[in-house]
Amino acid sequence: MTHAITNTMNDDLYKFPRLYLSAPLNGGDIPLCDEHAHYIRNVLRKADGDCVRLFNGMDGEWLAQLFYEGKRGVIARTQKQVKQQPQRKRHVHL
Repeated sequence: MTHAITNTMNDDLYKFPRLYLSAPLNGGDIPLCDEHAHYIRNVLRKADGDCVRLFNGMDGEWLAQLFYEGKRGVIARTQKQVKQQPQRKRHVHL
């Protein structure tokens, strides 16, 4: 883990962009699709090693570090879960 990841406090998490991914977020490396890679590199202008927050609506929110692969590829390496997925409220209609 890098210095940036290990010293991140919960209050500081909001400075990292939050991105939706459809992939499972259970830890490990996630290769980003071309659209997400373009957004990370060219729109947000994130550098190799920068962090983002990832969510998918099922596995909570994760802090991930970005690694560039070649000219266009980006790998998001999930580091730690920073927020649990809220439980859905079930409504019973009688």
